[in-house]
Amino acid sequence: MKPIGAMIAIVAAFAMAGCSIYAGAPVYGAAHRVSTADLQAALVAIRKERQVPEAYAFRVISANEIWVYFTPEQEGDAYIARRINGHWKFAGAHVSPKEPILFDPNPNT
Repeated sequence: MKPIGAMIAIVAAFAMAGCSIYAGAPVYGAAHRVSTADLQAALVAIRKERQVPEAYAFRVISANEIWVYFTPEQEGDAYIARRINGHWKFAGAHVSPKEPILFDPNPNT
């Protein structure tokens, strides 16, 4: 498969799986609960407190909590941003060894 064909296949797979992409990184979890402006604001809030590279993946926990991964999912570390009084703020880090980011099409089951 040609590189452009592979990229189209990957994007199509994300679209069919209900996963979205922001800033080149996949958005997992309750992605429908936040806007791209929320993802950007959460990333800015984290970057105000920590020097981090480009985002690797976003996991939306709720409309008011987003975990941002900056390394491959096998690393398992995430920085957390929470919406507090309408503003996104850095809320700490979640460190979990070898916790994979897996798309769950049925997160409530």
